[in-house]
Amino acid sequence: MDYSQYTAVISTSLVLKSVVVALSALVVIIGWNVLRQILIKDSYAPPVVFHWIPFFGSTVTYGIDPYKFFFECQVKYGDVFTFILLGRKVTVYLGPKGNQFILNGKLRDLNAEEIYSVLTTPVFGKDVVYDVPNAKFMEQKKVHTSRPCLNT
Repeated sequence: MDYSQYTAVISTSLVLKSVVVALSALVVIIGWNVLRQILIKDSYAPPVVFHWIPFFGSTVTYGIDPYKFFFECQVKYGDVFTFILLGRKVTVYLGPKGNQFILNGKLRDLNAEEIYSVLTTPVFGKDVVYDVPNAKFMEQKKVHTSRPCLNT
């Protein structure tokens, strides 16, 4: 065997070993995720929708048909459940009680800044609208609504 054949065999061997290590790591991560969901449950938190891949969670299923996803989860888990959406826990509260919770929710229970700041900051900039603490937002809102509209 000459040098070029020897280096080809070595590089092929390294590629195969790398693929085996990567696949083994993936199997361990997915296995850990599944076992964690089955064995460790928080009795004070809503049930978490089962998912195979840790970071992606239910992103694909939810993205394809959100209504179908919500209704299937409601049948399986009840009106309150949590699912993983691109690494973030999203808790859903459906039904009449869910509507009451959202529509009549207290500030300590619901945090609009957390959701809307991602959307409004690129549009309005920092320290405006939802990118500020609630007290400052209310002050900005009061200033905005107290000014008369200028007709041109």
